[in-house]
Order: sequence, then structure tokens, then C-alpha cells
Amino acid sequence: MIDLGRTREQMLAEIAACDDAVPDAVEHPSDPRFLMSPQARLTMKGHTREELLAPLRTALRKRFRGVSHDHLMHDLVYVLKKGLGNAYKRGNLADPSRWITLDVVATDRGAMFSVSDDGEGFDVAGTHQRFLREQQYYTHGGSGLTTFEKSRSVVSYADGGRTLLVRFLCNPEPGVAAGPPTEAGSFGPAADGALVKSALAALPAFRRVRSRMESCSVYVPKRQNLERPELEYVVEYREADTGPVKERRLNARLLPAHEARADFAVAQQLYKGAFKGRKSVRIPRPVAVMDDPASIALYRFDPTGDLRTYLKDVDDSAHLMTVVGHVADGLRAIHGSDIVVDLDETIDGARERLRETARRAATILAVTDRGRGRRVEEIWREADDRADGLTPCDAVPIHGRFGWDCILHDDSRRRLYLYRFEAARRSHPGFDIGGFIADLIRFYMVRKKRDPAVYSIAREVFLDAYRGAQPLAWEADVGWYTVAGLLARLDRMLARPEKKWAPKVDAILDHCEGQLSGRIVAG
Repeated sequence: MIDLGRTREQMLAEIAACDDAVPDAVEHPSDPRFLMSPQARLTMKGHTREELLAPLRTALRKRFRGVSHDHLMHDLVYVLKKGLGNAYKRGNLADPSRWITLDVVATDRGAMFSVSDDGEGFDVAGTHQRFLREQQYYTHGGSGLTTFEKSRSVVSYADGGRTLLVRFLCNPEPGVAAGPPTEAGSFGPAADGALVKSALAALPAFRRVRSRMESCSVYVPKRQNLERPELEYVVEYREADTGPVKERRLNARLLPAHEARADFAVAQQLYKGAFKGRKSVRIPRPVAVMDDPASIALYRFDPTGDLRTYLKDVDDSAHLMTVVGHVADGLRAIHGSDIVVDLDETIDGARERLRETARRAATILAVTDRGRGRRVEEIWREADDRADGLTPCDAVPIHGRFGWDCILHDDSRRRLYLYRFEAARRSHPGFDIGGFIADLIRFYMVRKKRDPAVYSIAREVFLDAYRGAQPLAWEADVGWYTVAGLLARLDRMLARPEKKWAPKVDAILDHCEGQLSGRIVAG
């Protein structure tokens, strides 16, 4: 992320280093003193990005061999690649006679990088403001700031824009620090680290370390669900009075009390039952339901992002299809489980719920475009008429709000998790299937980077993996359930600012009509 207020001194402190204690610099990244010393310094000079990055990349893999490949690449190597490229092209104006200076301070906790060029600098604050406002801020591709903002490393500038600062942590912070309780806004007491620390110490799960808990830091993940917000807690503790400080990371879902209990109960049953010992896709480890200092469902895992963010960086089609198959296998495990859920939903109840969703979307769209509002009404009218002919199916436990935002990954452990079960109920499994395919459509058919071929193959792989050796009696109805998923996503999109959803509405409606007619909408 970009934090222009972060200084070099602060970054050094965050990796447990300071200038006075840093040893003399070595000049080549393959030097054993840089690769192996608990605290080391490296200074390199070159004229081009490739000249500096190639040997550094190899050294970083050795220096941080305990860090996951994905974290090292996405949050450090790609950031340095953009930074060095900007220093050459923007700072030095592609003049091969000018120098780029790279200074690195590395510790066991992480590293701080300074990339300096011989240019004139630039208006850092003004450029960053235009970036935040989604205004034109670049003269070429403009991908540098986007890469920096998406990174879990902290990026800042010094020397009037002539020096890029990057702070990398081996165990990255899970989001933005929540700040003092008075500034925590809607998170309320759940963002008060002192209150949460006391509450955690009273839980049976912390019995062994409660007397040695040192602190609880609270972070706000970048991607937030405004209706069901989440926080991440980093608890520091000692296993013995004089032992080293360790940490435990927890994901906290702030839910109404009945939803928190439902979410936790379903996750706990799956964790101990249908998913016990399962490797391909898992359930996060449930810790507790808390009523104080807030209503919270607590899980012990440290997600990096959801399936959408994960697949953005997957170019290997074989790996993509493996992931899709794992998700289908996990969904089938939920549907075949014997877990107890609180709600039973009939098809008539589901139709009424979806009817209200369509009415809400049509009303919002009609304010700016009556034609779009009418299209939604017509789509639902046709879908509702067809509901009478849907193939009957026994109700099974379903996720209830299944989509890619409920499939999380953890880069450090290379694992996928199914998550967020507060809407779980007994109903038709097609609603979960349709939810997954709806997001498949949004990712491969609605985005600018469309790929209809990948969508078609991934859809078939998903259905093949889900059905297994037994055909689905209701497979002809998958299109209907996909329309239900698309309308639900349209409804949630419309709660965001219009500029976010306006370019996508027509494509989503096209795909709704295509699913009902049995055709694939290309592009």
C-alpha cells in the first residue's frame, strides 16, 4: 500500500533495524554476509532495471527462503520491478549514462529498500491525489502506483520523488491499523485492542497463553463488506515467561448475534466433520463466538484475499482448472454433509426472495435508465415463469450466499478455504452452483480481459468435478440458478457508487438473457 507519511526511519524501526546498528554495506547480493547475517546492508548501482533486478531477485529468494513464493513475488519483486523501471524511464528519462542507486537493509523480520535516480523528481502528493480520485495521473501505462497500492508492502517517497522507499515484512500486516478506538468508526469496541485482548484471555482457546499475552493489534483488511465487516487481530504472546515473542493471527467477523452463532456453528460442524483431514480445500479453524466487546465470530487463519484476487495472477490454465475442481469438490462435501442448520427454504420461499431482489434492482436502475429497469423486470418475469418447471430435488445443506468472495486463499500456506456461512440453510444445491458460475461469468466474460474460451472450459470442469460419477437430475436447470446468482450480484453492485457498476450492468443483463435462452454471450 502507499503511505506517503511513512519515513525511512519508521520503516527501519518496523523491520527492527536502525542506522546506528546496521553493518557496513556489501556491494553484491550474492555476498554471504547479505544472505545469512541477521542484519545486513547492500548497496548496488546500475543504469537499467535488468542490471539490478536479475542478481537481486536470486539473492532475495535465498535471503527470505522461509517466505512463500507468492508473497515474495507479489509484495516485493514486482514492486521493485516497477520501482526500478520508473527510476530508469521516468526519473532518468531512459538515459543509460545516468545512475540508479539501490540501498537495502535486511533483517530477520523483513527489509527496507531505497531506489534513487538522477532525475528531477515529481509532485508526489499531487500525483497520488489524482490516482486516488481516479483522474489521469500518468503519461504512459500508469501501472506503477496501482501495483504499489495493491501490495502488502508499504511504499513511500523521499527527496522530492527521486527516491522510492519500500518496506517489506516476512509476515505482512493483514491490513491497515485500526487506530485509536475513538477513530475506529463503525467497528466500535471490536477495534479496541486492549478490550479485545482482555476478552481473548478469557477464552478456553487461549488458556495456555492467557497470562503471557503481550498485546493485541487490530487491523482493517483492504476489502471490506460494509454489511458484514471484518477485522484481523494479531496477538503477541510468550509460551514461557522468558521465551521469544510469538504471534497468533485471527480473523474476526462482526455480525449480528444470531448470524455470528449460525456462521460459527456451521463452520465448526464442517471443520470437525466433512472437511476433517481434507487437503484440497478447507474450513478455517473456528475459535469462538464472542458477545463482548462485540458480537464476533472468530477464526484462526490469515487470508491473503479471495478467489478473484488469486485468479488475477494465475496464467497456468492447468492450475486454474485444478483450483476450480477443488472448489467444486468442497461444495459437494457441504451439500453431502449431515450438518444441522437453522433455516429450511422451500422453492416458493426462494422465488419470493429473488423476486424482491429483482424488484429492488429494477427500481434503482429505472431512476437513471427506464429501459434497464424494464429489462430486469422482464428477465425475472421469464425466470419466475420457468420456476414452475424446475426439476424437484431434495433440500440439502447449502452455503446460501456462495461466490468467490467466500473462497479465500492463504499465500503462505498455499491453501484454499470456504468461509462466511451465516446464510447457510437447507435448500436446492443449484443456488450455490449458480453463485459460482455467476462469478465465473463476471470474471471471464464481463471484465475488460474477457476470455470466453476459459469460461466455457472452467464451467464444464466445475460441473464435472461437482457431479462426479453421478449425473445431476436437475442439470438442465443450471442456467436458471445462474440467473438467480447474477441478479443477486447485480443487487449488491447497485449499493456501490454508480460509476462502479454502470459500465457492467448491460453485460450482466445480456448474460441473464443468454442463460435463459441457453446461449453463451461472447465477449
